[in-house]
Amino acid sequence: MPQEYFKKDSVAKRFASRNVVDDKKKAQSTLEGDTQKSPDGLTVADLIASLQTMPQEAIVVFVYQSGDYWRTQLAKGVKNVELKKVQYSGYHEMHTIKDIDEDNGDENGNETEGTEVVVLE
Repeated sequence: MPQEYFKKDSVAKRFASRNVVDDKKKAQSTLEGDTQKSPDGLTVADLIASLQTMPQEAIVVFVYQSGDYWRTQLAKGVKNVELKKVQYSGYHEMHTIKDIDEDNGDENGNETEGTEVVVLE
């Protein structure tokens, strides 16, 4: 085999190993629970200001993509509003809801880390 083949192969192996290292770093940051990222969205004050311009009888819904071929938008009614905590997940590349009880702690009684958000369910 030509000498060039081995050079290209070693470059590919180095590149592949670099991607593995990056994936390991990403997984580690997920395990450590990177809480530095804040969720983006409206503040409660912005939401109230927007809602005050809407008809009082209008029903509030969530709109989300169905994932089908036609990219249909689906609407689901809001039934509940709660204050919860979110924490950034590197694995999901977005925020996840943290399970907390009334005492603001996890199942072991430790205070739950994260950012408080208003959740519409």
